[in-house]
Amino acid sequence: VSVLLFAMSLPIVHGHSWIACTKYMEENGAVYDSSKCIGFPRNWDAFAGSGFGVDTGYNFQGEGCGAQNVRTYSSRYPMASYAVGERVCLAWPSKNHVAAVTTPSGGTCANPTNVYIPDNGMTLNVRPLNADGSDPTQAQFSSNSISPFGNGVHANAVQDYKGFQNCPNFCNNNDKSLCTGCFNVPAMPTGNYTFQWMWQLNSGQFYTTCFDAAVVGSGPMPTSNPASTSSTTSSSTSSTSQPAISSSKPTTSTTSQPASTSTSRNPSTSTTAMPPPSTTSSGGSVSCSQRYQCTGVSNDYNFVDCVNGMCQCVTGFSGSATSASPCNCPGNIQWANGRAYCLQNGSCLSDSNCPAPKCGNFDATGMGTCRL
Repeated sequence: VSVLLFAMSLPIVHGHSWIACTKYMEENGAVYDSSKCIGFPRNWDAFAGSGFGVDTGYNFQGEGCGAQNVRTYSSRYPMASYAVGERVCLAWPSKNHVAAVTTPSGGTCANPTNVYIPDNGMTLNVRPLNADGSDPTQAQFSSNSISPFGNGVHANAVQDYKGFQNCPNFCNNNDKSLCTGCFNVPAMPTGNYTFQWMWQLNSGQFYTTCFDAAVVGSGPMPTSNPASTSSTTSSSTSSTSQPAISSSKPTTSTTSQPASTSTSRNPSTSTTAMPPPSTTSSGGSVSCSQRYQCTGVSNDYNFVDCVNGMCQCVTGFSGSATSASPCNCPGNIQWANGRAYCLQNGSCLSDSNCPAPKCGNFDATGMGTCRL
């Protein structure tokens, strides 16, 4: 009888969370670092708030995408770009929803919860971007799920830090600790896609975040694949110039969770609705109104931009932003402040890029030249 009464006394947990970064460059990290986020969910200018995990009303309970998921991006919070075979990590705040009695390594938990915090699984769905700007239905989303996604399946009534609960530093920050789930981008044609992250807290209680990404790759659109959160396979090697995701083992760092900042981002906060895919003009140059429309004339989403209605290669990158001469980097890719730089012909970001310790004559983009 006492066991029955105890089971009946267990409350249904009510909570929420959302995807805060759609391309986080560290797997299993402990503390959120804004400089490692180079892709964002929709309409993030309106909901980013003052730091990682701060409640601003972005969470959505239900199926589909939610009214707050307006498809807008900005130079400060850009849409992500993926490459087929690339290892990509999503990041979300824990929001007190981890079954934690000890740290992942078995140490003392500064702020323990209990083993009965539920997690009924996550799925990651993907569909091609609709030309009219509408979102897929939930049935369409669910027909194309990426598997595996995440570090495994959480088992209820145990502590395992799996699934949604992959938040290694939870004991030091129950509300705003970093949680990550990663996947290998499956084979699909180059194009723009709508993704949906779906988390089931209690049975039948879903939280979703929709976001978009420009995918560079080839192959057929993945067929219907039942969602699974089994243990992930080893990382695939990306063929792009994107920095590799660093992999961190769960840690029990006692460093307090810092507020997320956007100092590494362009201060511009203008946002515009994402229009349908672009068309090519008779001259061979691609017209555009947003950067994502230029993915077909660049070897990487980060090498091209939309300037005055036309696709142009970012300063320092080679090519003419056409299908015959896509934007590329014949030199070395360096990353700084969340953007890619192409270092060639004596260009540099700091003295360490030069054979002699002299880097100067910096231009408006922050790139300089080596002075021997």
